[in-house]
Amino acid sequence: MLYSYGFMLCSSKNSNCNLFWTNTHVGAHVLRSMKSWQRINHFPRSYLITKKDTLYESIDRASVQYGDLFDFIPDPFIVKPAGSSRGIGIRFINSEQQVDELNNNEKLLISRYIDRPFLVKSLKWDLRVYVLVTSFYPLIIYIYSDGLARFAVHEYEENRGNYADVNTHLTNYSLNKSSKKFVKNVGIDSENVGHKWTLGALLREMEKQGVDTPLLMVRIEDIVIKTLLSIQGSVAASCRKLNLHPKCCFELFGFDILVDENLKPWLLEVNLSPSLACDAPIDSILKTNLLADTLNIAEIPLVRQKNILNSDPAAVLSEAPGVAKTDEQALRRKRMSNRVSKVRRAQLNHKPSFSAENINAQYLARAKCHFDKLQSEIEKKGHFIRVFPRKSTWSMYSSILEDVGQEKWDEDLYFRMTEGVERPNITVRDIKLAHQQLLNTTKFPSRKELSSVVREVLLQDALTEANRYKMKMYSADLKPYPAALPRVRSPARRRTKSQLFAEELRKLNLAAQKLVYSPKTQIC
Repeated sequence: MLYSYGFMLCSSKNSNCNLFWTNTHVGAHVLRSMKSWQRINHFPRSYLITKKDTLYESIDRASVQYGDLFDFIPDPFIVKPAGSSRGIGIRFINSEQQVDELNNNEKLLISRYIDRPFLVKSLKWDLRVYVLVTSFYPLIIYIYSDGLARFAVHEYEENRGNYADVNTHLTNYSLNKSSKKFVKNVGIDSENVGHKWTLGALLREMEKQGVDTPLLMVRIEDIVIKTLLSIQGSVAASCRKLNLHPKCCFELFGFDILVDENLKPWLLEVNLSPSLACDAPIDSILKTNLLADTLNIAEIPLVRQKNILNSDPAAVLSEAPGVAKTDEQALRRKRMSNRVSKVRRAQLNHKPSFSAENINAQYLARAKCHFDKLQSEIEKKGHFIRVFPRKSTWSMYSSILEDVGQEKWDEDLYFRMTEGVERPNITVRDIKLAHQQLLNTTKFPSRKELSSVVREVLLQDALTEANRYKMKMYSADLKPYPAALPRVRSPARRRTKSQLFAEELRKLNLAAQKLVYSPKTQIC
């Protein structure tokens, strides 16, 4: 898809690229050297929620401080390797002998198994919810309006005790696809066929069973927001330390959610770099739209190669024919020496200024940058739903923001965003009541049981937008992208009209330059 929009794959050693897309975190030196026009798909220290052990530690630390507000993760007897994915290494424990057989040298997470899930067609299922974060200070969160529901292959029977059958208890696609009973989705218009559905198809099926699906999705949004708030302070501190530009980082997470028989959603894990593999037509159309909307919100700027080369003479020489490598290395050493001497002179002559005027000007400039970024993202969000900040989120979550400095950016963005809008008069009791009713699904299974201030004020916007999750998004007329591009020579990948035009224009410019700089013929 990137190739079709004119992007070219470059070497991992090339620092002058627009987009760094990696499945792992990169070193601090890479982030520190990034320019304002470059983008990378990870934030520093976001692994605090994508590793299973540190996720539990982050939520546990928040629950110690804020109590039952973070009661959405199973207690720490299902065994999971801390750093694994795709269901690899998962085991069930129901005897002391199995505990003794555990490998003490392996880092494991042991969590309580939820044995009463909400069943659809007698099958256990979980949700893959796609969450995009474009900033951690201030925090800006989007949830994609479609996701995936993954079903176990064998029917689920309560109290059967047969934990050896992983195709009954685990919903991981990578495990179930090898089962003889696995049914693969074969058409875009069949969103509720097979063992992988779209989020919208699942919600429509649950609605037939009388489930209040908008309230269910608002509860899932609440889990997402609180999970990201639990690491906001650590990630924001790393961003400040590395002096990252506000637009450099974005990150797409995969939140895995299980819903129990009381319609309470539980957070199973958060995936770093969720799989974008397309094994079915549903995957292809959903994930290509997801990726396109993600890159649109990330706002990858168009930077001409000419401008990059002009800013780096060494890069120009490395491309020019006839320049010896030794000359290039000598020039680089000279440039480095000049740069060091300039830095030393600047340090000697620098007199730090801490005047209120200078600090205020810098603060206002950055605050305006955050607000402009938010406004720009509104026009490019596509199928994403912004869940934080909203009109009521500052009232709902300001009490659980860590008081370490970054919360002031959240407050500033909220007041800029709601300037000129009448703000409701909300009390501390109303906020506490809202969190209690969101977490207590037994007593408040639907909207009609919620108190009026919670339903009509604090959750009004969220409940209204939550209807988008259950909409049918695809039809048989859509043609998905192929699962993979053909393997071709790199020059042949420039197949869009704009790329071909740019290539022809470059050749003409080179030919014109040769004519201008050719030796003039002497006339006798």
